Amino acid sequence: MRKRNFVEVPESVAVASSSPELRTMYVAYASGAVASVESNEETISLPDGTKEITRQEYEARLAELKAANAEHVAALRADDERRTREDYEALSAAGVQEATARRLSGYTGEL
Repeated sequence: MRKRNFVEVPESVAVASSSPELRTMYVAYASGAVASVESNEETISLPDGTKEITRQEYEARLAELKAANAEHVAALRADDERRTREDYEALSAAGVQEATARRLSGYTGEL
């Protein structure tokens, strides 16, 4: 039984031997991604370039990845807001009525 959490858990994670106790292994990939692998197997083989890390290292890296993702999403949203406002302002300057300019540009923010 395997449970995958977060990013880039390749299908090549192989599990061999058997044991009744569930074990969690935390791993880091060469790409910088991290994952946890749960198994009731005694031995878990990982692909080349993958290394086992501690739970604390996993949680710290996961927090970094989540923060970087949130920052990236915020930047994309800000860029989208700027672009749609510019489009709205250009349509408005061309004499397009406000409701139509908003609909065409997708701008929903304050003026």
